[in-house]
Amino acid sequence: MRYNSLLKGRNLQVALDLLDLDLAIRIARIAQQEGAAIIEAGTPLIKMYGMKAVRELREQVKGTLILADLKTADVGELEVNMAADAGADIVTVLGCSDNSTVESAKNAAKSRGILLEADTINVKAPAARASELIKLGADIVSFHVSIDQQIREKIGADILKKEIEAVNGKAIFSVAGGLNEKRIRRLNQLQVNIFVVGSAITKSPNPQAAIQSIISAINAHDNI
Repeated sequence: MRYNSLLKGRNLQVALDLLDLDLAIRIARIAQQEGAAIIEAGTPLIKMYGMKAVRELREQVKGTLILADLKTADVGELEVNMAADAGADIVTVLGCSDNSTVESAKNAAKSRGILLEADTINVKAPAARASELIKLGADIVSFHVSIDQQIREKIGADILKKEIEAVNGKAIFSVAGGLNEKRIRRLNQLQVNIFVVGSAITKSPNPQAAIQSIISAINAHDNI
């Protein structure tokens, strides 16, 4: 049911790439209130607090999907089970990982009833690898421009349009990397299911207003 709901919709994922768990929880509550579909326990948050971050978010925003951004590179089964035990609904594996890692992560995710997301961050041929990842069983494929690359090259996820269009196979497609209201509107012609927004919300003086504007941009697709 969660897969079909995400596949058919256009959803906001709020990325909590923070080092302050209390702040992350406050923003998560606002995000849930405003209708975000997914709350992400970001990699920095998990590295700071471990699975406690996932458990706390799960407790505080019941009824909203929780993504644990583990960026698993090895021992896929073990790390997926860790995230599932903490209450995650979605867990990420690096798209550059060995196929055996992706497969073991997928098998564990399937057995636990959660979704596996493959992140193409820093993959040299994202469309080709995304097509392979779908065959390996990834439920969600994330097209992701790293923060370091955003800073160095002053680019965002909207540069990935051609890659997204070139993928073969059916999956939920997610985009991440410096997204804000303006960049989301540039992607509205594409079949994107999840828009991942971090600093445009978490660094905003008014996260609630920021979320409202971003959801409005996502929903603008219906008027194209």
